Amino acid sequence: MAFKCTYLYALDVFLIKNAYEKIVEFEQSEWKSEVLNRISKEQKEYKHLVIVFDDGPCYEFICKEISLPD
Repeated sequence: MAFKCTYLYALDVFLIKNAYEKIVEFEQSEWKSEVLNRISKEQKEYKHLVIVFDDGPCYEFICKEISLPD
């Protein structure tokens, strides 16, 4: 549905500490609400997923599901 990428010094320390090298879901977020309110979609159907890599980037997604290889 939506994608956001943030680099280096623009990264939030909270995101670095909580999503470094792992995918995490934020049940409630301002960005998720903002995106879904624009298209009048139910918040429960969508996920706000975040992952951060070395020195950035931080990738954020609003999506319905995720599929990871085994």
